[in-house]
Amino acid sequence: MTATPVRARPRVVGAPAHRRTVLPSGMRVVTQAMPGARSASVAIFVPVGSRHEDDAHAGLSHFLEHLVFKGTREHPEAGALSQVVESVGGSVNASTDRELTVFSSKVPAERTDVALHAVSELALHPLLRHADLTSEKPVIADEIRMYVDSPSDHVFTLFDELLYGRHPLGREIAGTIGSVRRATHAGVVGHWRAAYRPSGMVLAVAGAIDHDEVVRSASDWHAAGPPEEGPARRPPVAAPAPQAAPRGALR
Repeated sequence: MTATPVRARPRVVGAPAHRRTVLPSGMRVVTQAMPGARSASVAIFVPVGSRHEDDAHAGLSHFLEHLVFKGTREHPEAGALSQVVESVGGSVNASTDRELTVFSSKVPAERTDVALHAVSELALHPLLRHADLTSEKPVIADEIRMYVDSPSDHVFTLFDELLYGRHPLGREIAGTIGSVRRATHAGVVGHWRAAYRPSGMVLAVAGAIDHDEVVRSASDWHAAGPPEEGPARRPPVAAPAPQAAPRGALR
C-alpha cells in the first residue's frame, strides 16, 4: 500500500503575516493586511453565548445582540448607526452563537474608521433602554417561532437537545418564548456588564489597512469605554452527562 504524500498548503507570495497588539484595556487587536483588497472587514468577538447562561437567563446573549442595535451613545435612534455605515457603502451585522457574540462591519478600505466606530459603539456603548427591551420581546418571540416552524432549522435544535440534554449546549440559542418573556431590564444590563469587557474581547481587522492606525483608533474609543466592575461572572455549568444509550426524536 502506497502512502499518499502530504502536500503543503499553498502560500500567497508576498502576503504579510498578521500582527497582534494588546491594548491597555486588555483587548487583543489582530490585523491582517491585504494590500490588494479594496475593502476592510472589522469584527469584535465577545466571549459569551448561550452555553454561558443558566436556565433562568436562557437567551440573554441573543437578546442583548438585538438590543444594542436599538441605540448607542452617539447614535441613540434605532437604525441610525446602520445608516451611517450604509452611507459609505458598507454594512454592519451581528450574530450570537453558543460561545461567541460577534459584531462585524465591512466597508470600503478608506472608511475603515467608520466600521471601527460602529462595532465599538455596539459592543461598548449601547443604551439598553427599558422601553426597547419591552418592544423587542415580541420580535424575538416571533424569531423563535420561525425557527420551530422551519424543519431545516429545527432539526439542528433537536439534535443538540438529544446530544446534550438539559445542558445549556442543548438549548436553542435564542432561548424559549417563556424565557424571553421573563427577561428583565436588570438581567440584560447585568449580563452586558458581566460579559462585555474589553479585557475578554478580540478586535479583528482584515483588508487594505494599517495595523498601527487600527491600534490608534481602537485605543481612542477604548479610553472612553465603560469601566470593568470586578472579575467577570459566569454561572457554573456542569459537563454534559455521557450517553448511556442511543436517543431519537420524531416531531
